[in-house]
Amino acid sequence: GMAVGGAILFAFITAWVFGREFSDHTAKELLALPTPRGVIVSAKFVLIAFWIMGLALWIFALGLAIGKVVGIPGDFPGLAWRSFSYFLLAVLLTFLLMPWVALFASIGRGYLPPLGWAVLTLALAQILAVLGLGDWFPWAVPGLIGEMAGPSAEPVPLHSYVLVLLTFIVGIAATFAWWRSADQAR
Repeated sequence: GMAVGGAILFAFITAWVFGREFSDHTAKELLALPTPRGVIVSAKFVLIAFWIMGLALWIFALGLAIGKVVGIPGDFPGLAWRSFSYFLLAVLLTFLLMPWVALFASIGRGYLPPLGWAVLTLALAQILAVLGLGDWFPWAVPGLIGEMAGPSAEPVPLHSYVLVLLTFIVGIAATFAWWRSADQAR
């Protein structure tokens, strides 16, 4: 549940950062700036990284505070740190999937295509996880990490991490390539 909520929230942030100029019809001005397009795209990804990390830390702290207030049992010294490490890993893996949202925001020139992409990948992630194939679908991996906090969960296999990393590399390369060749007239 948390992985899905985080992925949707992060997709909204990414769609906003990459789709805003198109929705506001200011993209042509942005593309006409003397600033290299690679610098613009890099700055957008850095901004997204800071937003995602800030929100993730806030969400985790809020969860700990709510847990204290309602008196959730299990306050063992290492439990919060273990949970925090799994949480941060899931956040990092989710962030690594955001270049695809950025690419669809850019190609689709707005918010709807990337949000449609995010919903599609999350639905497929849920279906493939139920079928036992989630470890082969990069968008399911952050959710699998989130489930690792349970005592009986199996570790996520190495190939899952490799697939997320490869997905990130292809998504980043495709996003930079699109921005390099984007038409300024639209």
